[in-house]
Amino acid sequence: MTARFGLSTLFGLVMAAVVAVPAGPVGRGAALFAAAAVLVAVLWRPAALVAVLGCVAAATVSGLSALSCAAAGFAAAAYLVTRHAAGAEATAVTPPTVVGLGAFTLAGLLPAVIPLRLTWAPLLAPAVIVAILALAALLLARPADGPVRPE
Repeated sequence: MTARFGLSTLFGLVMAAVVAVPAGPVGRGAALFAAAAVLVAVLWRPAALVAVLGCVAAATVSGLSALSCAAAGFAAAAYLVTRHAAGAEATAVTPPTVVGLGAFTLAGLLPAVIPLRLTWAPLLAPAVIVAILALAALLLARPADGPVRPE
Protein backbone atom coordinates (compact mmCIF):
# COMPACT_ATOMS: atom_id res chain seq x y z
CA MET A 1 0.00 0.00 0.00
CA THR A 2 1.48 3.32 -1.05
CA ALA A 3 1.61 6.42 1.09
CA ARG A 4 -1.22 7.97 -0.95
CA PHE A 5 -3.55 5.09 -0.10
CA GLY A 6 -2.50 5.34 3.53
CA LEU A 7 -3.25 9.05 3.59
CA SER A 8 -6.60 8.62 1.87
CA THR A 9 -7.56 5.83 4.27
CA LEU A 10 -6.57 8.02 7.21
CA PHE A 11 -8.74 10.89 5.92
CA GLY A 12 -11.64 8.47 5.41
CA LEU A 13 -11.40 7.04 8.90
CA VAL A 14 -11.13 10.54 10.40
CA MET A 15 -14.25 11.49 8.44
CA ALA A 16 -16.14 8.53 9.90
CA ALA A 17 -14.83 9.14 13.42
CA VAL A 18 -15.78 12.83 13.41
CA VAL A 19 -19.34 11.88 12.50
CA ALA A 20 -19.52 8.90 14.89
CA VAL A 21 -18.34 10.54 18.12
CA PRO A 22 -21.26 12.92 18.77
CA ALA A 23 -23.86 10.72 17.02
CA GLY A 24 -26.57 8.57 18.51
CA PRO A 25 -26.92 4.80 17.95
CA VAL A 26 -28.35 5.10 14.41
CA GLY A 27 -25.71 7.66 13.45
CA ARG A 28 -22.95 5.46 14.86
CA GLY A 29 -24.25 2.57 12.79
CA ALA A 30 -24.11 4.67 9.63
CA ALA A 31 -20.62 5.89 10.56
CA LEU A 32 -19.48 2.31 11.16
CA PHE A 33 -20.86 1.40 7.72
CA ALA A 34 -18.92 4.35 6.28
CA ALA A 35 -15.71 3.22 8.00
CA ALA A 36 -16.17 -0.26 6.53
CA ALA A 37 -16.70 1.32 3.09
CA VAL A 38 -13.44 3.27 3.55
CA LEU A 39 -11.61 -0.01 4.06
CA VAL A 40 -13.34 -1.59 1.06
CA ALA A 41 -12.35 1.45 -1.05
CA VAL A 42 -8.70 0.50 -0.64
CA LEU A 43 -9.37 -2.36 -3.06
CA TRP A 44 -12.42 -1.03 -4.94
CA ARG A 45 -12.34 2.71 -5.53
CA PRO A 46 -16.10 3.32 -6.08
CA ALA A 47 -16.70 2.39 -2.43
CA ALA A 48 -15.23 5.78 -1.50
CA LEU A 49 -18.42 7.48 -2.65
CA VAL A 50 -20.45 5.03 -0.56
CA ALA A 51 -18.30 5.91 2.47
CA VAL A 52 -18.94 9.63 2.04
CA LEU A 53 -22.67 9.05 1.57
CA GLY A 54 -22.66 6.93 4.74
CA CYS A 55 -21.16 9.85 6.64
CA VAL A 56 -23.72 12.22 5.16
CA ALA A 57 -26.47 9.85 6.34
CA ALA A 58 -24.91 9.66 9.82
CA ALA A 59 -24.70 13.44 10.04
CA THR A 60 -28.28 13.80 8.83
CA VAL A 61 -29.87 11.43 11.34
CA SER A 62 -27.71 12.70 14.20
CA GLY A 63 -28.24 16.45 13.79
CA LEU A 64 -24.56 17.28 14.20
CA SER A 65 -23.27 20.76 14.95
CA ALA A 66 -21.96 22.99 12.17
CA LEU A 67 -18.38 22.54 13.38
CA SER A 68 -18.64 18.74 13.30
CA CYS A 69 -20.17 18.84 9.83
CA ALA A 70 -17.44 21.20 8.61
CA ALA A 71 -14.69 18.95 9.98
CA ALA A 72 -16.30 15.87 8.46
CA GLY A 73 -16.77 17.69 5.14
CA PHE A 74 -13.13 18.77 5.09
CA ALA A 75 -12.02 15.19 5.80
CA ALA A 76 -14.46 13.83 3.18
CA ALA A 77 -13.19 16.18 0.48
CA ALA A 78 -9.57 15.41 1.36
CA TYR A 79 -10.43 11.69 1.34
CA LEU A 80 -11.99 11.83 -2.13
CA VAL A 81 -9.16 13.96 -3.55
CA THR A 82 -6.43 11.68 -2.23
CA ARG A 83 -8.31 8.47 -3.03
CA HIS A 84 -9.04 9.40 -6.64
CA ALA A 85 -5.66 10.92 -7.52
CA ALA A 86 -4.72 9.71 -11.00
CA GLY A 87 -1.71 7.46 -11.43
CA ALA A 88 0.61 5.75 -9.01
CA GLU A 89 2.96 8.73 -8.78
CA ALA A 90 0.24 11.39 -8.45
CA THR A 91 0.57 14.00 -5.75
CA ALA A 92 -2.91 14.92 -4.60
CA VAL A 93 -1.97 17.06 -1.61
CA THR A 94 -0.68 20.27 -3.17
CA PRO A 95 -0.83 23.80 -1.76
CA PRO A 96 -3.75 24.81 -4.05
CA THR A 97 -5.68 21.73 -2.92
CA VAL A 98 -5.15 22.51 0.75
CA VAL A 99 -6.05 26.19 0.27
CA GLY A 100 -9.19 25.23 -1.65
CA LEU A 101 -10.28 22.71 0.98
CA GLY A 102 -9.72 25.21 3.77
CA ALA A 103 -11.38 28.10 1.97
CA PHE A 104 -14.51 26.15 1.09
CA THR A 105 -14.72 24.73 4.61
CA LEU A 106 -14.55 28.23 6.07
CA ALA A 107 -17.00 29.55 3.48
CA GLY A 108 -19.51 26.94 4.58
CA LEU A 109 -18.81 27.24 8.29
CA LEU A 110 -18.78 31.01 8.79
CA PRO A 111 -22.41 31.69 7.82
CA ALA A 112 -23.53 28.91 10.16
CA VAL A 113 -21.45 30.16 13.09
CA ILE A 114 -21.90 33.94 12.76
CA PRO A 115 -25.55 34.71 13.50
CA LEU A 116 -26.14 37.70 11.22
CA ARG A 117 -29.74 38.57 10.45
CA LEU A 118 -29.43 40.25 7.07
CA THR A 119 -32.81 39.97 5.40
CA TRP A 120 -31.50 41.64 2.24
CA ALA A 121 -28.52 39.26 1.77
CA PRO A 122 -30.33 36.85 -0.61
CA LEU A 123 -30.99 39.79 -2.95
CA LEU A 124 -27.26 40.52 -3.07
CA ALA A 125 -26.17 36.92 -3.75
CA PRO A 126 -26.77 36.89 -7.56
CA ALA A 127 -24.76 40.08 -8.00
CA VAL A 128 -21.90 38.66 -5.93
CA ILE A 129 -21.89 35.46 -7.99
CA VAL A 130 -21.78 37.43 -11.26
CA ALA A 131 -18.91 39.54 -9.90
CA ILE A 132 -16.95 36.42 -8.87
CA LEU A 133 -17.48 34.83 -12.29
CA ALA A 134 -16.43 38.04 -14.06
CA LEU A 135 -13.27 38.24 -11.94
CA ALA A 136 -12.47 34.60 -12.69
CA ALA A 137 -13.02 35.17 -16.41
CA LEU A 138 -10.71 38.19 -16.38
CA LEU A 139 -8.00 36.25 -14.57
CA LEU A 140 -8.28 33.31 -16.96
CA ALA A 141 -8.34 35.52 -20.07
CA ARG A 142 -5.22 37.47 -19.05
CA PRO A 143 -2.12 36.77 -21.18
CA ALA A 144 0.64 34.92 -19.40
CA ASP A 145 3.22 37.69 -19.98
CA GLY A 146 1.49 40.48 -18.04
CA PRO A 147 -1.69 42.39 -17.26
CA VAL A 148 -4.44 43.07 -19.75
CA ARG A 149 -3.86 46.33 -21.66
CA PRO A 150 -6.53 47.99 -23.80
CA GLU A 151 -5.47 48.48 -27.41
